[in-house]
Formats: sequence, structure tokens, C-alpha cells
Amino acid sequence: MINYYMLYGGTNWGQLAFPGTYTSYDYGSAISEDRTLNEKYTELKRQSLFLRSSKEFYETEVVGDSKRDPNYFDGESGNHAFVTELRNPTSGAGFYIVRALNSTSIKATKFRLNVLTSVGLKQLPEITLSPRQSRILVTDYQISSGSENLDGPRPIKLLYTTSSVLLSARIGGHDVLYLFSNGDEQASQDIEHAETSLLKIANLESGYWTRSFPEAGQASSFQISSQDNTDGYRKINWRIRDGDAIFALGAQDSLVLMTSKRMAGEVWNPILVQADSFSPPTSVLIWGPWLVRNASISMTENSKKSVLRIWGDLEEGLRKEVIIYVGGLAIGAVEWNGKKIHNISRAPQSDFLSFVYYPNSFKSSMDNKLNNQLTQVGSRIDLQTLHWSYRDSLPEIESTFSDEKWTEATIEDSNNHYKKLYGKYYLYACDYGFCNGATIWRGHFLHKCRSFFQDQHQVRLDVQKESPMLGINLTVAGGDFFAASVWLNDVFLGSLPNSTSKSDPKSYSKALMNTFYFPPGSLKKCRANIITVVQDSMGMDQTEDGFSDTVKHPRGILGYKFEGQGVEDSLGEISWKVQGQLGGFYKLPDPDRGIYNENGFYGIRSGWHLPGYDGQDSSKWRALSPVSHGLTTAGIGFYRTIVKLDLEPGYDVILSFHFRQPQANQGRYRVEFWVNGWHMGKFVSHLGPQTRFPVHQGILNYQADNYFTLTLWALDEDGAKISGLELVVDKILEGGIGPIENHHPPYNHSMRNPLDY
Repeated sequence: MINYYMLYGGTNWGQLAFPGTYTSYDYGSAISEDRTLNEKYTELKRQSLFLRSSKEFYETEVVGDSKRDPNYFDGESGNHAFVTELRNPTSGAGFYIVRALNSTSIKATKFRLNVLTSVGLKQLPEITLSPRQSRILVTDYQISSGSENLDGPRPIKLLYTTSSVLLSARIGGHDVLYLFSNGDEQASQDIEHAETSLLKIANLESGYWTRSFPEAGQASSFQISSQDNTDGYRKINWRIRDGDAIFALGAQDSLVLMTSKRMAGEVWNPILVQADSFSPPTSVLIWGPWLVRNASISMTENSKKSVLRIWGDLEEGLRKEVIIYVGGLAIGAVEWNGKKIHNISRAPQSDFLSFVYYPNSFKSSMDNKLNNQLTQVGSRIDLQTLHWSYRDSLPEIESTFSDEKWTEATIEDSNNHYKKLYGKYYLYACDYGFCNGATIWRGHFLHKCRSFFQDQHQVRLDVQKESPMLGINLTVAGGDFFAASVWLNDVFLGSLPNSTSKSDPKSYSKALMNTFYFPPGSLKKCRANIITVVQDSMGMDQTEDGFSDTVKHPRGILGYKFEGQGVEDSLGEISWKVQGQLGGFYKLPDPDRGIYNENGFYGIRSGWHLPGYDGQDSSKWRALSPVSHGLTTAGIGFYRTIVKLDLEPGYDVILSFHFRQPQANQGRYRVEFWVNGWHMGKFVSHLGPQTRFPVHQGILNYQADNYFTLTLWALDEDGAKISGLELVVDKILEGGIGPIENHHPPYNHSMRNPLDY
């Protein structure tokens, strides 16, 4: 069984997805974020080849299932399996889709299936389904060679099989049927070659040949039974335990191929691009390469033989035998990625070509470069060893910081039907134009002065009965797994989540409520005070159960109020200002990278993350590393460095940044990082689960300096530092991706007015 969601997910760029997703948005995908292919891709390819070539399947109708008719299975063998029968009303071809009755079971399922064929009812030998596996078993299956009508004669016909059909194709004028086994069990096939020499398979000397390519071990076997004169079918029994073996059975211009499931997953069947557009379409079968992108064929000058040109990828450092079945094509030469292959060999009495390819030039070329650490898979650059510059990215808690140009948060009624919980104003970030990334709120209020006699009276009350501390109660929503930190003036009050925070039962989207008490001396008596709230957003909620309003769950402060004895008399009303990504929705300072590339942190609003930032205030930068030093208290630090790369061109080198999982005593922190100005990841230390962040070529410049920046947000009073950070080579492919354009718009001072920060 397979879920087609998703094929390729990519990167959750700028928290575009819903909060339950981390940066790599590729869970369950066939193509991973770094473009590597996994087993799901292999299974999709097997299914695609079957569907592309099985034209009889297109016009099938459902004619029955084992729920309505238990006679599909023999005895009790159907107690744990379920089958649906589809049949083509024109050709009579049958397709039996079988699965375990309990799709959640992790046990193998064995059964004997009764199938209807053109020669009557047949019972298949026992078949085993692996856990959660589904199979398509065919009857009266006829090869689709491209030019025949369904009613016309077919060169190959399959009465029934316990194997799986990979494809049927016309290859160089030859009709090919490809079967594969699904395990170590013996498989059987009934094959009829009506009106072809294959009907004369009674004696091998009559022109039939069988072979294994390459030679299979003794554990593999292949048998052809005697011909049944009643219906003209011949039974073939075969077993493959040598996973690389290719069994071939053929005569003249017809061929049946049989391999293991793994080999069926490795084969590629590109449709050939031909110089002669009037020629009928044909293809080849290619085993071995990690990827075949395309193939073409053309005649050589002064020769009746063609050149087969293949473009694809091979894994660097792995010796690989490439096997090609060309059918009746007259191939005189083979080119791989534009280079002629000289060691081509042809198997005797067959149409198989092969060559051994050992791409190992990347390491040798990189070894010749000076001071290069990335030479092979597993090589890494420890970013701790680089020169880092640091600057504080939370000046908002300083008394001298001016928020004069910030947006005033004065909305008292919102169009969102999710209403605020308490407090005078709506503090929903989206209402003020800041819907993505971190948002910073600054609440201004006065501590009211009292007369001397009032103060003396309060002192006497405090002596008689201890007065509770003053504080502020906040309910904050940022989506699942969000965080927020709170300061009174420049004094850290705490972060969400914490041991005392709890979900407000009246709130939405898992908002957290907590009272942050003011430590002694933190409140400026008879003066203006500022509450600063740094709040992360993990993205907007997705629709759930068809209820579209969940996407309207607000992000921001859902409720605020002072708590403590006498707060009404001593603390004035809060007036709020808010800042998010610079320019909000409408005034993008970086239109190339777009709105999702930035957040509300001061360093990002200032453009420190962009290549070419001039750093005129260089005196404010210090030589500190996020790994070696980090932050000694709660706050936000901005770090930058240069990652030098000089990788050999012409290779697909897959790189990723790896964060080391922190120890319990290293503090909670959140990291966001930018590569050449592009936002490429968010790492949450105490949650994970992602620690590896792929970054593609084009974002990384493989032949130049790369500007790498990050923000470190320490959530706890003791600060935090990154446990470890490396750039790692995950895979190297020798292939034909071609040149990659690097587009990294530099810092533009005219787009970032410091007064707007």
C-alpha cells in the first residue's frame, strides 16, 4: 500500500506550513528535500512503469470482490486477505488487487487465490503478502507493444502469474515482458506466444534460449515445463535469491525478463528521443545508474549503427555495472553524460550491453585543492572553527531604544470572530500586517506616584500583612510549539512555555497563559515602564475536519492584565506598539526573497543577514561564536561568518547543516539561519526532531565565499549556546544537472531606513 502524498515536499520556508511541520517539509515524500530518491520513489516508479505500459488496465471495470463473494479464496486462506477483481470487457484481461484485510497488521498474509482465465477457473499457488503490502495479479495479460489493437494478435500473452508485472514494452523492435518476484518464494507464470516462435518452446533446440545476466548463483533457478497441448501454454518456474540476476527467455523478437524486486526498482525505461521523428517510439532498459534523466539515439556518420546517449547520475565512489537491454537496436557506441564509453561488452547471443563505471574523480580533484575539507561523502566543516562576529539583536529592552516608527496597536474591535480574552486592545499580529515569523510587542505604562502619607500607610499595611508581588498576566498564541519571552524594562521575567504556564481553556490554537511577576527593583517607581514580549509564530493553522475557520486562529497576545494588590491604583493603562518583518505585507525591503524570508528580530529588520551588509557600526560587533560562547543570559544574539567553498564543478554535491543535539544543561534555545540572505531553517533545541538542514546549490555558492548568519534566541535566564554546528557532505553524484545560477541580491541601504526598525 502506498500514499501518494507527498511526492516532493521541499522546505517549509519562512514557516509557510502549519505549526506541526518543521523546516523540512518532506515527510512521507518520494523525493526528499535534498532531492535524493528513497524507497517510496522506487515503488512509485515500479507502479508507473506498470500503468504506463498496461493499456488494458485503462478500460477495466470492477466485477467483484471477496466481501461479496468469498469463493475468491481457497478455504480459510482468505480470512486475512481482501481482493477486488477488475476486468477489461474487450480483451478479457483480469487484474486482481489483493491486500491484507487488516491494513494495520504487521504480519505476513498467505492465501490461495482462485482466478478466472480464458481457459477456465485456475487456482494460483500460495502467495505471501509482506506486511502492509498490496499486489496486482494479472490474468490473460497481453503485451502492449504500441502498434497493435487490443483485438489483434499479441506476441506475448500471460495466462496468470504469481509474480508482478513491471512493464510490457517495445524495445528496438522486440516485444518485452518484464516480471519480478516479490521475495524468496517460487513464482510461476503461464505464458502464451500466439502466432510467434515462442509457441514452439517445447524444445530448447527449437530456437529458444534462456540465460542469466550476469550469471546467477546456485541459489537462483529457472525451469521451463513441458508444453500443455490442450491450451498451448508453457509453465515457467523460477526463483531468484541472487538479487543482481536477470533471467531472460526469448526467441526471435520476443523476450521475457525476470528479476528480483530490487532489480525491478533499479531499472530505468527511458523513451528514446530519435533524430528521425517518423520512427515509431522505442525505449531501452537500463540497470545500474542512480538516476537516468533521458536517453536519445542517432545514427553515426558513415555507419549503419547508432549512438546511444544517456544522461543521468551515478554515486561517486561506488563501482557500478551498468546493464542495458537494447533489443533489436543496432548500437555501435554508448555515451554517458556526453563522454564515450570505451569498455562496452555485449553478452553472447543476447541484446544486453554492459560497462563498469567507477566515478571517483571528485575526491582526487578535491585532494589537489588547498585547504579544502570537503572531499568525499561524510566530509565536514566544523563551523565552530570559523571566525564569527556577534551583535545583540534585542535592543528593544534597552531604555534608549525608540519605537517611534512602530505600528500602534490600538484596535479595539477585530473582524476575526475569535475574540480577545481580556485587555482593552486586540493584539493580533495579522491585524497589524505581521503574519509570519517572530513579532515583538512593546507595552508602555506608567507607575503612578502617591503622596508621602499614602506611601507611609502602605508601608504599615505591608508590615502587618505581606503584599503580593505585582505582575502581568499574558495569554499568547503562536501555534503549536511556539515560544515567547517577556521583559520588564531590561529585566527578564521568563519565557513560554514554562513549568507554570497552562493552556487557557477559553483560548484557541493551544495558546499559553502565565503570570509574570515583577522582581524587586525591576519596576521603575513614578516613571514610565515598558513590557517587551518577543513572540514566535510557527505558522497559521490548517483547516481541520472541513472547518475552515481554524485558519483564522490568531497569532499574538490574546489577553493581558496586571495582577497584584492595588494594581488599579498603581499601574496605568498599557499602550502597545508592535513590529514584525520590516515593511509588513506591503513594503517589502527585499522583493526578490519575498515576505516569508524575514522576521521581526532587529538584526533581520536591519538587514544584517544580507550579503554585502556594510557594517558601518563595526565597533558594535564582537568576535564571539554561537558554539564556543553563546549567550550568558536570556536574549537574542545575531552571529555571522563566512563559509568558503571551492567544490569541483560538474558534480551534484548534496550538503546540509547539522546541529548537534544539546545536552540537558545547555539551556533551551531557538536558532534561525540564513545562507547568502536566504532563510533556510529553524532549529528548536528542546523539541527537534530535525537536526539536519539540507541547503541546495544555488543557495550555497559552491565556488565562492558564502555569507552564513544565524539568530540565537536563549529562552532561559542562564542563556544558551549551540551544542555544535557542521556543514556535511551527504552524497556526491556524478551527473548532468548542469550549471546552477546563483542569485543573492545584496544589502540595499535605500530599502532599510534605520528609523523604521
